[in-house]
Amino acid sequence: MKLSLLSEAFFFTALAIPVEGQAPASPPPPVTPGLDFLFSCNVSMGLSLKVGTGIKDTTRAVFPIHGGQAIGPKLSAKVLEVGADWASYGTLLNGVNVADDAVASANPNATTFFATDARFQLLTLDGANILVETKGQTAPPESDPKATGAVHVQAKFGTTSKSYSWLNDILSVGILRTNSDGYQIDLWQLMTV
Repeated sequence: MKLSLLSEAFFFTALAIPVEGQAPASPPPPVTPGLDFLFSCNVSMGLSLKVGTGIKDTTRAVFPIHGGQAIGPKLSAKVLEVGADWASYGTLLNGVNVADDAVASANPNATTFFATDARFQLLTLDGANILVETKGQTAPPESDPKATGAVHVQAKFGTTSKSYSWLNDILSVGILRTNSDGYQIDLWQLMTV
């Protein structure tokens, strides 16, 4: 049996209409982006200067950057003693707010919440200056199931160096973990695959 052009169009259109009660087929999920490891950066910080109260009943403080180093496949550098982290940190593991505990108020490692807003300067081994800006906060429980206290960050870079100018145009994400001297940030470039 030969269908007319109009009948054929109606037939194929009818096939595309889902049966009542049946969910339409969803398109396949997009391709997951890739990550290209840039470097790990250990940042040493000095004693904090408390500057008030922040979100989630946290203590706001400024931590001066006292140096450190960055090592990785994309660059190696010294962290200069320039910059600071305008951080928020809060509820202690024992439930007491940091602001109410004199010893803990100097130690963000004792808290369950940490937010970073830092700017510091790298000097690469080949003499390039790179500004690093990081911003982020403690990972939500569903993305840190072992409750490691990981802080998810986004990093931006600024440099006039021709060798490292590609950093100015990338989206970088990372994981920050505090330690007794400051913190370590592991950074990756988000890649389209």
